Amino acid sequence: MERRASRVEAAQELLRQAAEVQQTNAVATQAALRTEIEKLRHEAAEMQAHQRTEGLVRSGQVLREAITDPHDPALAWSLNDVGLLLASEGSAREAASLYRRALALVSISLGRDHAAAGTLLHHLAEACRTDDDPKAALDYYRDAVGTQEKALGEWNPRIAVTLNAWASLLRLQQNAEEAEAKYRRAIAIYERNTDTVGTDLAVPVHNLGLLLAEAGRLDEARKCLERALAILERHPNSDPMRRAMVMRSLARLHAQAGDAGRAAGYESRAAELVVEAMSAGTSAAYWKSSPGRELCDRLNQ
Repeated sequence: MERRASRVEAAQELLRQAAEVQQTNAVATQAALRTEIEKLRHEAAEMQAHQRTEGLVRSGQVLREAITDPHDPALAWSLNDVGLLLASEGSAREAASLYRRALALVSISLGRDHAAAGTLLHHLAEACRTDDDPKAALDYYRDAVGTQEKALGEWNPRIAVTLNAWASLLRLQQNAEEAEAKYRRAIAIYERNTDTVGTDLAVPVHNLGLLLAEAGRLDEARKCLERALAILERHPNSDPMRRAMVMRSLARLHAQAGDAGRAAGYESRAAELVVEAMSAGTSAAYWKSSPGRELCDRLNQ
């Protein structure tokens, strides 16, 4: 909190300095300064809003711990909320500690096979993965899927989310066979729920395409990537950055196959979508978030 406060003060000091310089510069320079001032004001406002949000979330946890029954599941969700906040700030290990406390409370109050336990196990897997503990993450993903299947039935879309994350870690661990099986299982679940999942199906389809491309199965990979792009393009409100990411994957695939013309075409379309997204005012907060950073990483691969 103190670190953020100092950042806000630094931003405000920059605003004052920029305002002083603005009075003495030429008209062209003034326009550039006004733009920079707006950026600084926006960042300062975001930091202040984040401070308020973090304070409220942490206060909620403390209050619940003080006034509620220690076995009240509401306390577990307060711990979970603070864990999510810490995870978004990069404090994965501290987040994992809170998720474990929340899981213990849920196990006592609602039962270890409750859907809430499955959610917390998924969050634990994500935290361990971020904290560079893949073995623990894989175990938690496995437990999460087992718990979710007992609580929700084997075709619930929430299971597909965990399966996709599990498969992505298996892929990073060079376990292509298991990763492919998990991706295909996630796809099958989403296909059973096409009326409710929107563009979610595109995620494991795209990831399976990447896995197949890495294995040299280029024709199968192309079909997956083209399907993922078609799913996104059928939804007019789909994120242009996600479409750009799939197009970049298709560009790399065609380059791998030796088709420079098609590769260049997809690269060009991806670049146009990035410009479109930026022109539409994609917020700075988005690019600082985990999905935003992931998209930036993938677009720059």
